[in-house]
Amino acid sequence: MKIDLQHMIETTEALLAGMRELDGTEIDEQARGRAARERRTDVSMSLQALAYQADVVRVTLTGVHLSLRDRGRNDTAPGPEVEG
Repeated sequence: MKIDLQHMIETTEALLAGMRELDGTEIDEQARGRAARERRTDVSMSLQALAYQADVVRVTLTGVHLSLRDRGRNDTAPGPEVEG
């Protein structure tokens, strides 16, 4: 079995780029008005999208891990006993 994680690597790189882009962002929580509200909404939506990407990576990697684990268990499980 060949493990192909290329898609997860690309997703993780996009996740990292997004986190770097938001790192250090300052939000004026006291600012009022439409522009301030839109800015907070944009940052919130960006963070939500990053969390989703992180979940996709986590779930996919967990799936690969469980697949390998289950395969290993099936390989070492004793076969059915045959009476003769």
